[in-house]
Amino acid sequence: MPQLKYIGKYYMSPGPRGFGKTVYRGETYNVTQEWCDKYSLSLGSDYELTGSEAKTVDDKADGIPDSGWRVGDIKKWLKAEGVSFGAGYRTKGALLGLVEEHLNPAPPVVVAEVSEVAEEQTME
Repeated sequence: MPQLKYIGKYYMSPGPRGFGKTVYRGETYNVTQEWCDKYSLSLGSDYELTGSEAKTVDDKADGIPDSGWRVGDIKKWLKAEGVSFGAGYRTKGALLGLVEEHLNPAPPVVVAEVSEVAEEQTME
């Protein structure tokens, strides 16, 4: 759940837009993701917002993850596609790199055996 913390210079403040109550310096308040989506861009430097994920926006409406997607949604897409990415922390950029690799796999490298190359050279 997203949390809002007042870190301003005053002991208390009327609170940010849409919050509806007085906030006290150093205290943390639980807020909903819907509230974050609506008001987070209007928060000033007096507030610290943690645990909020931006809304997924599929710019191209093609169903392929891009920078507008949330990390959680990119992970769901990768799992649905059968792409393994481990349990460790991955940045959005790293996950999008996995999406790119999955959609555009590297061509296989063909390695000729030494005996075939030797035969071709003796025939010339």
